[in-house]
Amino acid sequence: WEDPRGKEGIRFSWTQMHQTVGSVVNWSTAPVNGGEWNHLELEMDTQKGWVRLSVNARELTSFSIDPSLDYRGKWSPTVALMGLNGKVGRLQESYLDDIYIDNTLQRVMLGNAPTIDQVTLYENQRPVKWSDNQIELKLYQGAIENLDAAYLYVFDSSGLTNSEGYPLCMECKLPPEKIELIVD
Repeated sequence: WEDPRGKEGIRFSWTQMHQTVGSVVNWSTAPVNGGEWNHLELEMDTQKGWVRLSVNARELTSFSIDPSLDYRGKWSPTVALMGLNGKVGRLQESYLDDIYIDNTLQRVMLGNAPTIDQVTLYENQRPVKWSDNQIELKLYQGAIENLDAAYLYVFDSSGLTNSEGYPLCMECKLPPEKIELIVD
């Protein structure tokens, strides 16, 4: 939510059954697997008024919200409560790991398949430098066991990605740097 007290601006809630923003309730059950790690993604553009959710590399749902709820410039989105609200669901356990928050939909993911529609597991990568023709990242393997069978996916500012991944080559070395050679 935007307001640190949770009173004004965007306040988003995602349960296993539904998602709530302001007066909008979107009924879409999250297909999480009990007793396993589940990768949940939330993409929200408060200025355009839309939300997109994915679970385990598959889009779950998307829906519109009222952009006038956004308090532009007053607060940044903050995280106040992640996981289960302690006053309900007493018999559940939740563990959180690899939390990644950014103010853009641009991102890099490491996937376990050569095309995005085949990916069943992916890991967020932390960009170190990003320009129009080069991205440098701190490689995070996470749960992807074989890096030689892993692929990079780059998401643009609209959240769209390349359909075919860029293969990693763990044995590849950088070509030697250009040397100055002077012949008399």
